[in-house]
Amino acid sequence: MANLTVGDETGRVRVTLWDEKADLTEEFESGEVVEVGDGYVRERDGDLELHVGDRGTVERVDEDVEYVPETTDIGDVEIGQTVDIGGGIIETDPKRTFDRDDGSEGQVRNVRVKDETGEIRVALWGAKADADVDLADRVVFTDVEIQDGWQDDLEASANWRSTVSVLDTDAASKGSGSADAGSEGTESAETGLDAFGDTAESGGRASADGGDGDAARNGEATGDVEFTGTVVQTGDPVVLDDGQQTKSVETGASLRLGEEITVRGPERDGTIHAEDVF
Repeated sequence: MANLTVGDETGRVRVTLWDEKADLTEEFESGEVVEVGDGYVRERDGDLELHVGDRGTVERVDEDVEYVPETTDIGDVEIGQTVDIGGGIIETDPKRTFDRDDGSEGQVRNVRVKDETGEIRVALWGAKADADVDLADRVVFTDVEIQDGWQDDLEASANWRSTVSVLDTDAASKGSGSADAGSEGTESAETGLDAFGDTAESGGRASADGGDGDAARNGEATGDVEFTGTVVQTGDPVVLDDGQQTKSVETGASLRLGEEITVRGPERDGTIHAEDVF
């Protein structure tokens, strides 16, 4: 048995593949569009699932299907909920293994994700621990369980039902099927993904056309500019990346890799001398 998660403009559903159909999970990648035929619906833990057996089919099709995930603001999650969350990765821990009670070996990896409302640690269990998630990635986690974590901090647990999707900010989203990665691929304009959704628009204010741009390149201070991006280098200077361009920033603020910030201040020699960081 194996699972895919597929989505379209109406929502998403988990697809359970039985027997020899389970091998189909090796044929598809997140972002591909598939058509599921002759499946049957079952209920599991209060949710509907689509099952594919001997008579069913899962085939790749050449169509555009839009899927926009709706995420919950991290600041609004509560213990006991099963939610979708998304944001920028600000911390990653190494994968570690442990012995289960039955003698088998398990694995887990912790990452921390942040949106504009807060941040939370996500525990990636089992195969999810192998997900290619790095600092500053923009990621959607679906069907994660909110639990009481370490030092009374909330924690999101990504188990076998969950999906982990690194967003491609340079491409449009399509519906997809993937054994682990799931079908998420686009930011939602009105959800917890707002924290990293409009970087191209806000970042465009950082470098004005015409005279101010020439002045900055010639070493003259321009008027205040504003730039929003993800911290990809700390220290002196700080480097921000908005997905389209990078900017060097001089600031005394304490920042972390993967954190998304907005800076405002004069630009000189291609470096923004930040007077405000928020």
